[in-house]
Amino acid sequence: MLSPRLSSLTRRSVIGILICLAFTGVSCLHAEAARRRDQFPAEQDVFYLPQPGALRAASLGHTELMADLVWIRQVLFFSDQMNGRGDLQWLERCLKAIVALDPRFRRVYSWAGVVLVYGGTKVTNREVRQSNEFLELGLKEFPDDWELHFMLGANYLNELKTSDKRLKDEWRMRGADHMRRAALSGKSAPWVPVLVATVLQRGGETHAAIRHLEEVLLTTDDETMRQHVRNKLLNLRATALADMERHRQEFRRRWQAQMPYARSDLFVLFGDEPRDVETPVLAIPDIMRVWEQAVAE
Repeated sequence: MLSPRLSSLTRRSVIGILICLAFTGVSCLHAEAARRRDQFPAEQDVFYLPQPGALRAASLGHTELMADLVWIRQVLFFSDQMNGRGDLQWLERCLKAIVALDPRFRRVYSWAGVVLVYGGTKVTNREVRQSNEFLELGLKEFPDDWELHFMLGANYLNELKTSDKRLKDEWRMRGADHMRRAALSGKSAPWVPVLVATVLQRGGETHAAIRHLEEVLLTTDDETMRQHVRNKLLNLRATALADMERHRQEFRRRWQAQMPYARSDLFVLFGDEPRDVETPVLAIPDIMRVWEQAVAE
């Protein structure tokens, strides 16, 4: 039988050997993990983002600071992916995490409205709807933000595509309403009301453009804006008068060609309807060019 002293020494030796084996095992596991991590692409770690609830818990109450950290991370990720023409599919998840952590982070809404649409890939309705989702979330927090209204209106007017006429008209009305609200916010740049009127005019809505400018003229105190609006209003009224005269001449031509023996009111009831003309829609890349033309006018 072993003496008590020898038995104690044996136990300590066994424990020491076990500790050494455990340390060796951990070192080997760490080395293997490091080796595997070195095989990942340099930006692979940005794909792994915890859920907003986990991020909120990890922030220990400092959710705005956590939102800032995720913001920096997604900006670097976006830059790396754009430079390398990589995949931006994880960008939306980062942006949603920021909004969940700090809904009052104003910059993220306008940033998302742009990068989700113009992120380097072909623009489809899917990307535009993602952009709209963030812009609408932003307007819930900042209902009078003219820039968010303007961007959302531009998406509805120009970026969403459909062959459904009813849906196209619905998007057109929603886009025009957001554009109008941007101009009437009282905080927009002086050129916005004129640009909105030009967009409406190019879409065949001259009378709507006139009503919009009259409303701006009645509500704004910005003299620079008022001067721009007055100039554009004079131009549109002259255009509307010329259009009215052109439509009158076209009406008389059709009346005389089809039913010259009838009174004009009977021709309105029984004559052939004029053909619908597809009105052009102003595209986003043309906005600054249109503004320059509006100023020149």
